[in-house]
Amino acid sequence: MSTRDRIAKAFERNAEVLRRRPQAGLGTSNTTVRLLDGLACQIESGEWRLVADQPGTTGGDNRGPDPGDLGRAALGICLAQGYVLALALAGLTVRGLEVRVESLADRRGMFGVDAEVPAGSQGLRCSVTVDSDADEAVIRKALDEADRRSPWLYNFKTALPVEREITIR
Repeated sequence: MSTRDRIAKAFERNAEVLRRRPQAGLGTSNTTVRLLDGLACQIESGEWRLVADQPGTTGGDNRGPDPGDLGRAALGICLAQGYVLALALAGLTVRGLEVRVESLADRRGMFGVDAEVPAGSQGLRCSVTVDSDADEAVIRKALDEADRRSPWLYNFKTALPVEREITIR
C-alpha cells in the first residue's frame, strides 16, 4: 500500500468511527512545561521531551527553539500534514510539500517599551509549495479544504478562551 493510500485509509477509518460515535472525538490534550534553569524549559507531551529556550540576545542560552519558533512550527506542521492528507484523499501524488510560516512582529510590546503595541505577533503569512504533476485547480481545491479542517489554523485565527489556575507552594 502506498503512503498516500495509507494516509487516506487512516483518515477515512477515523472519520467513520466519529460518524458512528461522535463522542469518540471529544477529549483533552495536555503538555507540561517545567523550568530547567535560566530561561530553558523542558516540554513534556506524552512520550515526547523537548527543550525550549531563548536566544542569548534575550537572556537565554539558545538551547532550543523559542516559543515563536514552536508556535510557527505548530501551525506549519498542522498545515503540511493537513495538506498531504487532503491531497491523498483527492488521490493526488505529491513529490514534496513545504510550508513556510512567517510572523510579523513589533517587539516593543513584548519588552514593555510601548503599552499601545500588542505583545504578540500582528499577523502571520503562510507560503505553501507543492511539488506535483496534478492539475493546479485540483491541488488548490484540496488545500482550501485542508485549511477549513485545520485545527491549528483555526486556533491561530480565533481568540480562544484561556483560563489560568495558580498554585503557590
